[in-house]
Amino acid sequence: MKQIYISKLIPKEIFLGILILVILLATSCSEDILDIKPTTDISEADIFQSEELLKFYVNGRYYAFPSFDFGIQNTDPMSDDVNAPSNGSAKAYNQGITTSSSGIPQDRWAVDYGEIRDANFFFLKIGKSNIDPAVKTTLTGEMRFIRAWLYADLVGLYGDVILVTDLPQLGQDNFDKAKSPYHEVVNFIISELDQATVELPNIAFNGRASKGAALALKARTLLYAASPLHNNGSYDMAKLALAKQAAQEVINLNTYSLENDFANIFKAPNYSNEIIFARTFNAQHIPFNLFGVTSGDRYYLPYAYSDVDLGYSQPLQSLVDAFEMANGLPIDNIASGYNLQNPYSNRDPRLSKSIIHQGSIIQALPSVTDNFDNGDGTVTIRYDKDKGGDSSKNGNSYTTILNSGYNVLKRASPGQPMRGIRDVYKPCVYFRLAEMYLIIAEAETELGNIQPAINALNVVRKRAGMPNLSGLSSTELRARYRNERRVEFAFENLRWYDITRWMIAPQVLAKPALGIRIDRNNSVLPAVDEYIYNSNVLDNNRTWQNKLYFMPIPFSELQSNSLLVATPGY
Repeated sequence: MKQIYISKLIPKEIFLGILILVILLATSCSEDILDIKPTTDISEADIFQSEELLKFYVNGRYYAFPSFDFGIQNTDPMSDDVNAPSNGSAKAYNQGITTSSSGIPQDRWAVDYGEIRDANFFFLKIGKSNIDPAVKTTLTGEMRFIRAWLYADLVGLYGDVILVTDLPQLGQDNFDKAKSPYHEVVNFIISELDQATVELPNIAFNGRASKGAALALKARTLLYAASPLHNNGSYDMAKLALAKQAAQEVINLNTYSLENDFANIFKAPNYSNEIIFARTFNAQHIPFNLFGVTSGDRYYLPYAYSDVDLGYSQPLQSLVDAFEMANGLPIDNIASGYNLQNPYSNRDPRLSKSIIHQGSIIQALPSVTDNFDNGDGTVTIRYDKDKGGDSSKNGNSYTTILNSGYNVLKRASPGQPMRGIRDVYKPCVYFRLAEMYLIIAEAETELGNIQPAINALNVVRKRAGMPNLSGLSSTELRARYRNERRVEFAFENLRWYDITRWMIAPQVLAKPALGIRIDRNNSVLPAVDEYIYNSNVLDNNRTWQNKLYFMPIPFSELQSNSLLVATPGY
């Protein structure tokens, strides 16, 4: 007998039973819900005729947006920004040995199609719902946005995917479906988002979809679809113009504003007005709960910072080098003033707000007492190896794990307990206003409009505290906006998509992953740090094959669908 996987759109009778059970569990603490009618009598009609039940149903669909703090949802370890663990599927990707049985986003195909099935169920039934028309319109817009996101996620990972907008009926329809071309799916996404912008309210971020969120997803989807990967190596100018227009519409809403302090964007509970859409968490819904650890911070913060840290996400030297000097010059410019033995001084302020490096001062955990406790609630992080005999001066990272010499600060919350109840549940930010300016900068650059592109870039640079750009050629401008995206959105799950859509993977991924080695020389007074570049090799086996521009469809899905063909090359 052929197996039916979750992505094969389970029959509605089974689905409805699961749905009702989930709703009942989710609302078990609500006396109002329990008073509606006996739980055994809740039906499909009840859900779509009860405003409260229907809201619960739509709320549950926001699980379509996973936390990409760590693990298979995060593509950063497949990029040139972050080093992956030695035994992970991201490492296999980097070394060109990923397969249809070991691709890094192994669950995305099944999970996304499971959520699409739930969305299709909503659209099948919502037309007959008699709830308040205004509420009905808003909920419909939210579901359009969610379904559009799911398809955007799928085409971003797999290219051509199955496009299904109805509910196959058990015994009546063939569950096997063939893939639709990439651009056909993109056209569907855009049409859904166009309708969603009419249905959704123009509101600041409150954890739900909005007109701004729909426009932001439209702008990103069009930018990606206009990129060389999907257009035989060149840009689609028509799609670029539409991407620019959508991004400008977000700005013109006057609903969002750039955060004055870049570091505040990713903090909670007071969400920044720069956030257009994010996945939120609270004490009941946390991104991680592994072995009693209620934070993804343990994957970001330095090894030995706490007893549960793994030092998983280690920034690479190539990313650190991408941050310019404070004077606006790249570090490889002879006039920049870059000092190899004082490498973090006078740099783009975003460097020290994004990356923990030698000498970084961060908040201490409540229980931390070590050689680097500053006595004021902070610790000084060191990665050096002792060169002169004073073992008390050894770094608390480098001696215990192969480390790049860096850790992530941008997405972490130093000072928060690693176990038990936490006071901070950071938003997982999907769209923010700065991206809209950089979409405009990219579109204007490739359309040949140099000064408007520079103007858009300078808006983001000004917020960061960086000097304006001027007098650039189109080639220079392309390099600068691409670098600006890299440093502005570091660790936000965007870099891998930029590498692939620009088709620059052979240049940036087929090279060793390097960190920095730091020796602390205690044989001289005062002791000094000595930085040794290009000697700390974390992965010397990185390679590139063109099949890696897209992820492999899981083998189990290929087995269960006779019309589904594998991603080319796998």
